[in-house]
Amino acid sequence: MSTTANDVPKMTMLYRVESGKSEESMYGITLAKAMQFPKRFLEVAEQVAISLCQRRERNKQGSEARKMLSRRKLILNLHEHLRQVSQSEMDDSSMRSYLIRLREEFILRMETIENGGNEGTVDDSEAGPDDEDEIFDNDNIFDLVDVESLQSS
Repeated sequence: MSTTANDVPKMTMLYRVESGKSEESMYGITLAKAMQFPKRFLEVAEQVAISLCQRRERNKQGSEARKMLSRRKLILNLHEHLRQVSQSEMDDSSMRSYLIRLREEFILRMETIENGGNEGTVDDSEAGPDDEDEIFDNDNIFDLVDVESLQSS
């Protein structure tokens, strides 16, 4: 930091503005240090920044764990439905129709999990952004595909 001929503080920034994510962490704190903010202010700012980074990392890990749990639950539920279908007495045409619908439902729900549960792959009657954690919490997620309705009489 320097001053002009009139004793006005002048600062030359050594950074270039670019689009995208910055690799440098705590840019604001670095700038505050360069501006000679009070030491106590900088200490508190660093503590808060570290705390926020740790919280963000914990949330990220928790989100990944929820995704893994949802994927496992979905696969186990698919397995159960396939087992039930194999033991059913459906005719070939009905079974084919049921399996196609089951596959479509499985793909839709897996995409929903991968997209964080609120990317619009589930219609509003099923779930919304506020209940993304509850999308796959029920035990029988393929209730929409009713085996009995597909069996020919």
